[in-house]
Amino acid sequence: NKILEFMKQHKLCVIATVHAEKEGTESALIGFTEKDNLEICFGTSNHSRKYKNIQKNNHVSLVMGWSSEL
Repeated sequence: NKILEFMKQHKLCVIATVHAEKEGTESALIGFTEKDNLEICFGTSNHSRKYKNIQKNNHVSLVMGWSSEL
């Protein structure tokens, strides 16, 4: 699976979420892992903005695969 192979080459991505309390989006650099079924897993605190945003609106955008990861 080419998508899974691509994901396994990267360990960082940017997640964008819809702000829970006002208009707009918020983005954050996160570490992630992937499962063979292409499920993406990451950890976050339940006190983070990211967590609160996803609880209110679970639509997210992910960007992975730039040429020089940190």
